[in-house]
Amino acid sequence: MEIKGDNRKTQNIKRTRLLKKCNIEEKENLDQVIEELKQKVSAKTQQLYRYRKRQNQYYQNRLFRIDSKKFYNFLTQTYSNMENAPGKEEVENFWRKIYGKGVQYNGEAHWIKNQYQQNSSMEWSQVCDKDVAEALRTTLNWKAPGEDQIANFWLKQLTATHKHIAALFNKLIDEDQIPEWLTAGVTFLIPKNENTENPKNYRPVTCLPTIYIQYTNL
Repeated sequence: MEIKGDNRKTQNIKRTRLLKKCNIEEKENLDQVIEELKQKVSAKTQQLYRYRKRQNQYYQNRLFRIDSKKFYNFLTQTYSNMENAPGKEEVENFWRKIYGKGVQYNGEAHWIKNQYQQNSSMEWSQVCDKDVAEALRTTLNWKAPGEDQIANFWLKQLTATHKHIAALFNKLIDEDQIPEWLTAGVTFLIPKNENTENPKNYRPVTCLPTIYIQYTNL
């Protein structure tokens, strides 16, 4: 009996401290405190949701830079069931409105002129095989290629081709022209959620030829 009395006394002490901490003196105050606590819980829930969303975006962006193949697998592992995929014509009609729409840029923008004035012109030298090897050194071996289907691994290993690639780059620079095949990419549509019937619920990822990537890395 004494033990029960001690337990009841301890509970009363805790209850008194809790009521005093929350400034609860009457029932109306109790209802108000409950409502305030609900709002705080809701705010914390939203904060946690935004944090996890940013964390997931950061992880995906970092994974795409480090290992694009693993990134694509990561996107498709949850929504691998493509039984309800949209038709080819429906997909092309939707994305043609975005990909097929031309954009006109303001070539006379003031910030462009400021950049020209602030940055002195660089002296150009011919590209050599060592430049090609250096550009390839930092690339990922099995990064998804474009229409050429040539992985960086083979360009790294077949060093005899480096001088020919360098000659190609020099020709492109001297002629100041880029052939269409060099910038032609292969676009993959990765589902973003379970609603795979709608074409807008896909993330387009375009893979350019590895040669073009090396050209821009010089």
